[in-house]
Amino acid sequence: YKVADKLSENFPGLSLLMVRNKAINMKVINPALPFTMYQLNDNKWRETSTLKTQGACQAKLMQLLDSGYQLLICDFDDHLDSPYLNWRNVEINSAVDDLSSAAVATGGSDGL
Repeated sequence: YKVADKLSENFPGLSLLMVRNKAINMKVINPALPFTMYQLNDNKWRETSTLKTQGACQAKLMQLLDSGYQLLICDFDDHLDSPYLNWRNVEINSAVDDLSSAAVATGGSDGL
């Protein structure tokens, strides 16, 4: 939460999206997906809702996991340890955009 605390000083109303690693399994994905949304309230991060999506989003997530993108995720702490690491995860974002574009082109729009 330390990085989110610092960011919230400059971005009021900031939300934190946390990935629950234990909810990700290479064979099965929890139907609620492994994400939890938090917002700062009374100087504490409190869960506001669990994000829920449908099948197409889960399928896209499985494609990313099967491709090993989870091994490339870099957060800001990683960037502080090794500045050459890009905490914005441009390669992963590009892959997500490609999957989303392919879904829209084929008529799916379950959003990732």
